[in-house]
Amino acid sequence: MARLGVIGVLAGVAAAGVAAGVAAERALVGRTRKVGDDPYADEPFGRLPYDESLLVTTSDGIEVYVEVLEPNDGVVLEFDDLVEPEPTIVFVHGFCLDMGTFHLQRRYLDGGQYRMVFYDQPGHGRSSKLKSGNYDIAGLGESLGAVLNATVPDGHIILVGHSMGGMTIMSFAEKYPEFQIEVGLRDYYLAEAQRLRNDFDKAAELAEKLALGRSIESFLDRAADYDRRIAER
Repeated sequence: MARLGVIGVLAGVAAAGVAAGVAAERALVGRTRKVGDDPYADEPFGRLPYDESLLVTTSDGIEVYVEVLEPNDGVVLEFDDLVEPEPTIVFVHGFCLDMGTFHLQRRYLDGGQYRMVFYDQPGHGRSSKLKSGNYDIAGLGESLGAVLNATVPDGHIILVGHSMGGMTIMSFAEKYPEFQIEVGLRDYYLAEAQRLRNDFDKAAELAEKLALGRSIESFLDRAADYDRRIAER
């Protein structure tokens, strides 16, 4: 997996834009009356244009459905060693959803300077299902790796994850250190440990303090593990 490196990770972006997109799509699907009052009545959910669609086969045989949007001119340029292309933004949706989660973000960014990749996670949307066994976050992380190998052969990447998509990105980062995003996750783990320390100081019950202590230790162990992996490069 040759890669210049992932330059950004936006995990769990449900707060505003994604939540609006999901709510809008559900409102459209669920409405039965007052069509004239629906601001999304004519919104083409599930029918946005793309430059390329493909199926990526994972190691466990799942066919992952992917759509790729090129930058505004639609031309893939060759760059010399001194100029790097704009990063590709890869969107990873959450549980029981599909790439339509990012409908409004896709509409807003389409025609801009960024290349974008959207896909349906295994067992979701237009992707196929496991023939046997159970889904797990580790497998979803591997599927993300397969999608990146097929759609982003080089250059920087921005990963955007909503809910389970954020967990998928974290699993992917642990599985594939060559993508060089450990530093970002290390900082995240340290920040979580500090946040839990604040909760620990406020906790009154012994059981709560013990649970928070275990969580703090886990985050610190993961941060230390990333430090070791980075030092070994």
